[in-house]
Amino acid sequence: MLTILSKPLRSPELLILEFIAKFGVVAKSHLSSLFQLNSLEIIQINTLVRSLVRRKLIIQHQILLEGDIYLTLASAGAQLFNQKSIDKLSLLKLNHDMLLIEIYFIYRQQYTDTEIITEYELKRINGIKVGEKKKVPDLLINDLIAIELELTEKSHARLVEIINYYILDTSLKQVIYYVKSKSLAKKILNLSGSHPKLKVFMIDSDTTKFSVSPYLLNVTADSYIQDFDINEYLTS
Repeated sequence: MLTILSKPLRSPELLILEFIAKFGVVAKSHLSSLFQLNSLEIIQINTLVRSLVRRKLIIQHQILLEGDIYLTLASAGAQLFNQKSIDKLSLLKLNHDMLLIEIYFIYRQQYTDTEIITEYELKRINGIKVGEKKKVPDLLINDLIAIELELTEKSHARLVEIINYYILDTSLKQVIYYVKSKSLAKKILNLSGSHPKLKVFMIDSDTTKFSVSPYLLNVTADSYIQDFDINEYLTS
């Protein structure tokens, strides 16, 4: 059990800190998925969040007046995980990162025994500095499956570089792209030569739903994440 200023952290408090450390920034609403809570228990978690804020272990950010509250580690909390605190939040990056957490939870709930490492963790593990263009996936499952969420289109040269990197990386068995743009989905498939290692899927998301459908692939599943058995790639 970690101790801060001689005051021990309770298990739920530590779980919250570990969850934030995994992604760098999370939405407060994600805690209900983390703990799989009912409405009464959410009130109890809000009490824990306030306690962590008072103890200067986490920081609450509200970008939009009626928007979600985002949580990051304060300096003292970041030191527990050998991290640096995040001072500024980008709304554009938040949109990507919050949707990625939704994807993470769907995989986590279905494949409970798998190891899922985030880009934030991978960069820290590999010593990649901010701004350094060394490719790591948004999510990495059991060191075998790379997950990429693309909400905006990269330059042609950068996209070619990334696709070639994934195709040539023999340690990865599958690369799964989630995109919102049909033109980007088509571009990824064309640049990869429809390589069997890469799969591209369209996502539809708003504040109330999250769904995934196949694009230009002979797949009939309504929701790829739920119906695609990644164990095929984890055990082969």
